[in-house]
Amino acid sequence: MVDFGFVLKKIISSALLPPLGPALLILVGLIVLRNRKRLGLSLIAVSAIGTIVLASNVVGSMLLASLQDFPPFDSSRSTDAKAIVILAGGLRKQALEYGRRDELNTYTLERVRFGAWLARKTQLPILVTGGSRYGQGPSEAEVMARALQQEFNLRARWLESDSKDTADNARYSKIILQGAGISKVLLVTNAWHMKRSLLEFESVGLSPTAAATGYVGTDNVEWQSYLPTAKSYLDSSWALHEWLGILWMRIRGR
Repeated sequence: MVDFGFVLKKIISSALLPPLGPALLILVGLIVLRNRKRLGLSLIAVSAIGTIVLASNVVGSMLLASLQDFPPFDSSRSTDAKAIVILAGGLRKQALEYGRRDELNTYTLERVRFGAWLARKTQLPILVTGGSRYGQGPSEAEVMARALQQEFNLRARWLESDSKDTADNARYSKIILQGAGISKVLLVTNAWHMKRSLLEFESVGLSPTAAATGYVGTDNVEWQSYLPTAKSYLDSSWALHEWLGILWMRIRGR
């Protein structure tokens, strides 16, 4: 069954964010160009310049780093957390080299690897959370649990396989953890995704401690860092997506 609210949210966010947002701005500029030449040219110029700026490594890294306002988790310190929650970050659908089975993408694999490392350090049980965003095939949680078992020799105690986004991750994970009498958790996701994830988990009444992976550094700046690349454009897009999500949470009073 199609979740029209979820689909509408995705359409709106896509229209506001790169790459579709700047493309739509150029389209609007072309439409008004005939009657309002200065306005049309201004819209096209802003979109073109903005795209180039967002595609530079310096800007992409700075935008991601702006979301990293918490230190790396210190595994040597004692914690009152009772479980580790690992958030999914997407799948590679029908990976050819694995016989066309779904596999973890780069972000999810990074999170699972760090979650496994934490589990060995803390001896805490693991909850993996992520549904099937395409409505077919295994859920992200199922693929994560398989990777934990086959590649890290660890078993996920709980699988949450119904969520479509970070808000769902928090909401459905709480139901599972509440049944086990757990409210304090170590939350594992990418550093640039952690700020919003903490807010989502706190909003449902859980007490998460940030255990982030994939921190982005901004110190090693060279002349090449100012050149536009597709990777940097993606970084900027992810960062703007997170800030837009945080703004939406604040507007809704969450």
